Amino acid sequence: MTAEQYIAENKRRLAAINAPYDQITGLGCTACPRSKVNIADYYDGQDIYLPDTMLEDSFIRAIVKAGAFSAFLVNNGVQSENDITSLAYIFNSIRFKYDFEYWSATCWNIEIKLSEKSLQDGTAGTFAPLILNRGQRKVLAEVYDDMYHNRPIRHIVCKCRQWGCSTFYSAVCGWFQNVLFVKYNSVVVAHVENAARLIRGMFVNAVARYPYIFMGATAPLELTPYQGSQKTRYLQERDYRISIGSSVKPDGIRSENINIAHFSEVAYYESTPQRTPEALTNSISNSVPLLPNTLIVYESTPNGTGNFFHREYIRAKKKQSNFKAIFIAWFDIDIYTIEIPDYKKFIASLSQKEKYIFSLGATLEAIAWYREKKKEQQDEWRFISDFPSDDVEAFQSSGRLVFDIKDVERLRQGCRTPAVTGEIVGDAIDGREALEGLQFVPSPDGNLKVWTLPSEEPVSNRYAVIVDIGVGLSEGADNSIICVIDRYYMLEGGVPEVVAEWSGHLPKDIVVWKAVQIAKFYRNALLVVEKNSIVPRATDYSQFILETIVPIYSNIYTHTPIDQVRRGIRPTYGYHTNHTSKLAFITFFQKVLREDMYYEPCLEAVNEMGTYEHTVKGTYEAIEGNRDDRVITRCIGMDIVYNKMPAVILIDNHTNNNNENTDYRNEATFF
Repeated sequence: MTAEQYIAENKRRLAAINAPYDQITGLGCTACPRSKVNIADYYDGQDIYLPDTMLEDSFIRAIVKAGAFSAFLVNNGVQSENDITSLAYIFNSIRFKYDFEYWSATCWNIEIKLSEKSLQDGTAGTFAPLILNRGQRKVLAEVYDDMYHNRPIRHIVCKCRQWGCSTFYSAVCGWFQNVLFVKYNSVVVAHVENAARLIRGMFVNAVARYPYIFMGATAPLELTPYQGSQKTRYLQERDYRISIGSSVKPDGIRSENINIAHFSEVAYYESTPQRTPEALTNSISNSVPLLPNTLIVYESTPNGTGNFFHREYIRAKKKQSNFKAIFIAWFDIDIYTIEIPDYKKFIASLSQKEKYIFSLGATLEAIAWYREKKKEQQDEWRFISDFPSDDVEAFQSSGRLVFDIKDVERLRQGCRTPAVTGEIVGDAIDGREALEGLQFVPSPDGNLKVWTLPSEEPVSNRYAVIVDIGVGLSEGADNSIICVIDRYYMLEGGVPEVVAEWSGHLPKDIVVWKAVQIAKFYRNALLVVEKNSIVPRATDYSQFILETIVPIYSNIYTHTPIDQVRRGIRPTYGYHTNHTSKLAFITFFQKVLREDMYYEPCLEAVNEMGTYEHTVKGTYEAIEGNRDDRVITRCIGMDIVYNKMPAVILIDNHTNNNNENTDYRNEATFF
């Protein structure tokens, strides 16, 4: 994007953020479809925007058609002031049922938290109507969507700080229990009981300040202990109960007849052989009927990967459960912005990470805040944990990451878009003819991304092609990756760089032939095939595939020591990965990243490094829902180019004038 395009898009985003928002009139309330109407004696004759579902009510349509409460009464033979007051009461009672934002702004009061602003204006510790922030409005749209489609409401929410997740869902529970339904029981479960009490406390305080006239009561409402239990409170006017429990002490709430289950800080639920989060949530959730307008929400700040909350979030994200995965980013919170004095200068200074954040929807003002706030942090991973930009980052920042996030972020700075994409093609897709008529065919849909085409300069041992073969051919299967590494700058003490990458799905043998074509195109590069993914347990199929290729293209890596080959021992082709070798090349790659020992232009590869973890089982894997195909090629590639290949050598043109067809393997094959 040009600077002008950044500025234009930023203006559009700021205009949307700063657009008028009034929960009383409905102006700017976009969580549900609304239409503008005017009732002359309602809110001083201002235009109001009512939910379209409310306007389907015949009684409401008649009032809107009359244009005023007084006109409606005249049409129906009554005109007294008392009748107008009664009609307004009925109108608002109906509006509460359709318009959550209006209800929360008039009926639901929350305590104002301690903050710099609340200290300055003296409102800290006081109560005020719930006015939704942008993050809460986004989630409300999901609530409406479920309700309008008659779906049970099932949400799993990955929280960032300060957007009021528990406050919002507590209010939704209040709307359901105090307005929409009677006998609607709810349960609040947190990681510890005190946290559940705090959430229920918000509810109790809001009910105590509720305009009780709308419930037909003559005195303030009070939630009283139910049958002497302090863990369960009861409201007589609506005949509902609200109970609390914790993952530590869940007893006493399993047999509840409930319609709403609010699980808070699920990532921190205790897991023991006797008690697991799965068993707890199932025992309670199974009491919630699978009916429209029932609610189950799991909400939590992340606490690493592989736990119940993370697994359920990934299942929801993949649409493998009936839960919606919801994430609210830090830049959806209005307080996280600062002014920018010079837009063009700021845009010119944007890093790859900051450009990515902008692509997610952040304003430049938000990114400016992010940049300054980041300078205050000693540990970048802690900062990202508190202020994740997407749900992947949210989980990775609190997990058992293999690679230091600072090293990954530094590597990200060099990422750039490919110079060209396309395919390497020959006269056939396999066999000897695959290497005849070899050419690069540019195509925007090609699977080969090229940052630098092969050089004509006569250099031996320059290129290495690393192959990781994916399992399966479907779009959801792991990709096969063919990574091309250039060692040219190692001639003068520089570092190797990735210059091309092929990514896609093909049968295993065709992937290897595709790699051969790319290796041939890149000046007879050393071909290194990670053999484990080819090998069925019972047979060494990889050896068969690679031995088929050797008579046609011989510069193939083998891990058979050179002295054994010279004694006549048959070489074993391919790079074999086991627990020991994997630990070795990952440890070396950590050093490579730490000491800036290679250049990586591929943003997808860097992103994979940020989601690669050391699991509690002791294995190295991508965080669930992510991939590690590119990570493996880079780890193996750095081991090869630094530890296995001979030195890069500049060839004298007087002694070798046929550089393109020279086999540069020397003894690299036999390491």
